[in-house]
Amino acid sequence: MQPGAGELAAQLGRQLSTPGIVVGALSGLVALGVCVVAGLLLAILTPDESRIGALSANTDLLGETLRLAVGSTMARFGNEAFSGTVAPTLLLLVPLGASAVTAYLLAGRTRGMAPWARLLWPLSAGVVLALPMLILALVAGTDEGTSSMLDDASFKAGTVLFYSLLWGALGAFTGTYFALRRNEPQSIQDVLPPTGTWGLRAVTVPLRTLGLLLIVTGLVGLVVWEVQTLRDEPQATADADVAVALVENALFSGDFAVTYAGLGLFAESTLGAVPVDVSEVDFSGGNTGEFSETDDVSDSVGTARIFAYSDALEPYVFVPLLVVLIGLPIIAALYAGFATARAMATPSAAAGAGWGALVGIVWALALVIVRAIGDIGVVTGETLFVGTLLVGTVAGALGGLLAGQSLAPRPPTATPAPGGYQVPYPYGGQTPGPPPPPQPPYRSPRHG
Repeated sequence: MQPGAGELAAQLGRQLSTPGIVVGALSGLVALGVCVVAGLLLAILTPDESRIGALSANTDLLGETLRLAVGSTMARFGNEAFSGTVAPTLLLLVPLGASAVTAYLLAGRTRGMAPWARLLWPLSAGVVLALPMLILALVAGTDEGTSSMLDDASFKAGTVLFYSLLWGALGAFTGTYFALRRNEPQSIQDVLPPTGTWGLRAVTVPLRTLGLLLIVTGLVGLVVWEVQTLRDEPQATADADVAVALVENALFSGDFAVTYAGLGLFAESTLGAVPVDVSEVDFSGGNTGEFSETDDVSDSVGTARIFAYSDALEPYVFVPLLVVLIGLPIIAALYAGFATARAMATPSAAAGAGWGALVGIVWALALVIVRAIGDIGVVTGETLFVGTLLVGTVAGALGGLLAGQSLAPRPPTATPAPGGYQVPYPYGGQTPGPPPPPQPPYRSPRHG
């Protein structure tokens, strides 16, 4: 060793043991370990005949585990014939939640640092998660197997790095933020200026309402798929056992949330939105034909809105489903517009309607982004954006208008002059006057 090598190693060791680096490194490593464990469990529980296991049918248990672990980041997997995700959208909560919980528990280690430094250091968790994920993605590449569709399929390195960096950094940042807001709320106020909190509030209020809407629509979609699975509908079971399909459908509840919210917002969908006999559904919104190597699913098959499923479902099933799916987004957008206008303390009805109309823009962008991240091709992106923008803007503006009317200053009411008649006058429509002067006591005349 040359002179100074030991001193350099000691200096690097001291730098790597600083609290900020420890929080970021541990958050990324824990997220990586949890993703591998989740991939192993799914590889064991999902057979090759299921929808999740079918994308790993030409590899062994180790290859399937690594593929699902990397796939939990929503990295794109495929070859020249196809490209998509290998894991359901709900599995995205694994890297996000693991890094967020770890950073939340380790937030006390950075006590004493500046608030902005305590929020920025956890972002390094994305780097710690991305580099090992890239190595796992290279190992998880497939060899030629029995399925020609999966031959030479592999992960796209760019998507692995991008999504791993994003979810690791976002999860650790979110966990640290909630830890500071709970234990040291004054430090958060020092980081964000008043204008920043004002603008953030205009976006977070509609997003919270959208999150509640997606939870409800996800449950509605899950119920529909589970009932059809119990009825042994081929579109719901996907040639798997009923017990396996019941468990697997729960993992796709995140995809159902976006799909059924889109159906309620009058977006067009392709095959697979509702598990019914597709021969009874009029998919006339697009050109039907065979799949090609370059066409997207939404371009290769026809599209249909929710009304097209009336012939495939019984009336006592279709009518309640139609009312629920259309009514939920309208009510949620109405409340989101009302809550946004109240949060912004609008002084007039017109300003309240303007802030409520912001719900349509926030919702449309958020749903299109979630659809693109999860590669949920069942719902077409253009119609999802337009339908969400229309319903969210109109219903949100109405809710904001109601909030603005309740917050608008009212004209002062007339009050009686000081010293006037204070007791409510018993005769309606008459103006009370001053009280009469006191009269002397009555004395009767003397009798002679």
